[in-house]
Amino acid sequence: MESTHVPDSPPGGVPPAGRVIVVHGLFFVPFQFAVVRKALRRAGFETSFVRYASNRQPAAESVREIGAFLDRVRPAASAGEGGGGPVHFVGYSLGALALRSALAARPHFPAGRFVMIAPPNGGVGLLSGPLPAVALRCGGPALEDLREDSDFVRTLPPPRPGSGIIAGDRPATVLHPSWWVRRQIDAADPHDGTVELRNTRIPGVPHVTVHHSHATICWSPAVAGLVRAFLDSGRFPAAAAAPAA
Repeated sequence: MESTHVPDSPPGGVPPAGRVIVVHGLFFVPFQFAVVRKALRRAGFETSFVRYASNRQPAAESVREIGAFLDRVRPAASAGEGGGGPVHFVGYSLGALALRSALAARPHFPAGRFVMIAPPNGGVGLLSGPLPAVALRCGGPALEDLREDSDFVRTLPPPRPGSGIIAGDRPATVLHPSWWVRRQIDAADPHDGTVELRNTRIPGVPHVTVHHSHATICWSPAVAGLVRAFLDSGRFPAAAAAPAA
């Protein structure tokens, strides 16, 4: 499947402050990034939402697909098309890892800053526990690649400079499937219902923790504000914290 994207320009017809490429995680959820994209549009950014076959292929194939998209947009990005602003990135969960790998393979891509939301940079410990085989089948090949000891996770390249991480520390609600699995295993580590907080961190990379679950973090206006602040300045506001959903 070739990745597709939906451009979204800021209001008023003015030249954008920059372009933001947004990549979803495992499974495509319509309107998942509606709050984040609205905040970025109001700040003057043009956004492009990239859709790819996340749950139907191994993680390495998603990296290839995202990389092919970057290769297609590189000429316009290099020329400063759309107002001359920088090209930034926002990736959620698996999408953050796919972007991290694809950008590392393209060091000359004219990218600006990169915000990773709920990224399983160290894998997902939940996948090493007694996760039902049916859950792995429903999640597709990429779930196997997100185990803590997988080759994909162990060989992830360092993120490029200008990266930041937003992670949650609130378990999912009973309406989320991972809640039922977490109830059956040791969940002593802080986590967002899916990814352990320790597995989101990368030494030396700015990190902020918010009180949201993996399922709700992208819907938070406060998280959208953190994304905007980091893209503007390359750092998160001091003592940043988002209220629980």
